[in-house]
Amino acid sequence: MAATARVKDEKTVVLDLNIQHSRSHVPEDGVVLGQEENGAPIRATEFFQDVLRSKLSVSSGQAVAARDVQTNLKSGRSRTTVIVTARIVGPEVEQGK
Repeated sequence: MAATARVKDEKTVVLDLNIQHSRSHVPEDGVVLGQEENGAPIRATEFFQDVLRSKLSVSSGQAVAARDVQTNLKSGRSRTTVIVTARIVGPEVEQGK
């Protein structure tokens, strides 16, 4: 994950986001690779990655949905929602700079 934040004005932050999230999943109806000793199926693991590259403006103290990422898989759908929040703090803000 990489994020670059810039203060646009005393109430707004501009964010450049680069988020990558990898995960694995064993679907209930996935490809059968073999059987366990008790006869239960051993299923193939699916690997997939969500990628978010986005530039957005966030008002200080507020939260926004950066993007709703959907990944279609053989076994179904996956949905990831990225919520971003920003808050401007420091002496510059208190002095109106």
